[in-house]
Amino acid sequence: MEQDGPSSIPAGSTQTVPQEKPPIVPTDFRARNFWLGVTNGIIFNASSAFLNANTILPLFVARLTDSRFLVGTASALHEVGWFLPQLFVAAATAHRERQKPFYIRAAFFRLAVFIALLASFFFSSYQKPEQVLFFFFLFYGLYSIGGGFAGVAFMEIVSKTVPPERRGSFWGLRMSVGGLMAAAFGSLVAQILDNNPFPRNYEILFLFAFFFIFAGLFSFAWVKEPILPNLLPKVPYRQRLQEAFSLLKTDPHFFRLYCTRLLIGTYTVAAPFYVLFGRFELGFPVGFAGLFVSAEVLGLAVSNLWWSAFSNRGRDGLVLVGSATLAVFAPVWALLCGWLGFGPYLFALIFFALGATNSGLAVGYLNHLLKISPESSRTLYIGLLHTLLFPILFFPGLGGLILQNLSYLALFSFALVVALAGAFLAWRIFRMQQKVSKV
Repeated sequence: MEQDGPSSIPAGSTQTVPQEKPPIVPTDFRARNFWLGVTNGIIFNASSAFLNANTILPLFVARLTDSRFLVGTASALHEVGWFLPQLFVAAATAHRERQKPFYIRAAFFRLAVFIALLASFFFSSYQKPEQVLFFFFLFYGLYSIGGGFAGVAFMEIVSKTVPPERRGSFWGLRMSVGGLMAAAFGSLVAQILDNNPFPRNYEILFLFAFFFIFAGLFSFAWVKEPILPNLLPKVPYRQRLQEAFSLLKTDPHFFRLYCTRLLIGTYTVAAPFYVLFGRFELGFPVGFAGLFVSAEVLGLAVSNLWWSAFSNRGRDGLVLVGSATLAVFAPVWALLCGWLGFGPYLFALIFFALGATNSGLAVGYLNHLLKISPESSRTLYIGLLHTLLFPILFFPGLGGLILQNLSYLALFSFALVVALAGAFLAWRIFRMQQKVSKV
């Protein structure tokens, strides 16, 4: 039987990917949680129209500073907060039968710091941009860290209540419907940016984002978490961390998934700078950021029609290969737009490709991670993988340094090289696994 996934199995090895047992959960829990989780994702993805890391945040920070390093760091801030704390949270909560209380506490924390962020915008003096930047990085960073604390609980609840054969549809509906909503909001974003002076235009966008974030967190709070037996006993915190890190040696499937996801994720090195290239080098008006937001979330939504279909059939490895290949398109098209002087509508294809790449990565690696992780230690698997992906988080900042010290040509060329390397590795791993599975 042909196996599919982003990890390869060495020739001669008798190891197989562990087959996940469907969780024994009451049917009404499954249906209720499935649709509450989908609703949560739709709302959060819709909010990305107002808080997009590849368009809105880079443009906002670029108005406050000439440092392209800070622009790149701002773009990565959400991912930094999401990924880094998860291992430490998982080590502290892996023995708990219920994870929902941690999600609720993190939700209240995130709402509180986002309100503080909005307040800092309204009461800070934009005559002192360093003050605005300080509060932005402080409060948005804390908001993102709160997401990391909630992430482990969220993934554990999803794994308990959404059976493997429906997870492709679960992630696909979240991204597709939410993406279509965000795409529809693109014209609203353009009007807000064009018809309001700085900084009011960005303050309005952040305020819209807050209302969607509140609704998204509130919707998932109604999830019914089943209490399932957890086989991990309570042990000292340090011992739990050692158990987590040992997975890199004891589980080759996990190690290969990590390496593949890490390299593919380097496509973000140039992601926040395409919008600045269009704005400052090609001369597009700021309102076209709305078009780029729509293109990105439309790419996310449309691509999920095929990503989720492949994932539902257990072909998560092919999803990763496809998203890695799409990551090559953005720097190539950016270089062509610069040389041939393409207009904003053709330039928007870059953002469509970014959205499709991002959604393919999310669907492919998340579903495969849930598939290979044993139920008793799934929390550790989730936390370890996400925390060890931290090198990716520095790539947008690295891209900013390349841009500030060299040029857009150097940055996009570097992005092309790392994207090609990621696509090559993903394809090699996928093909190696296919050959071994046929032996």
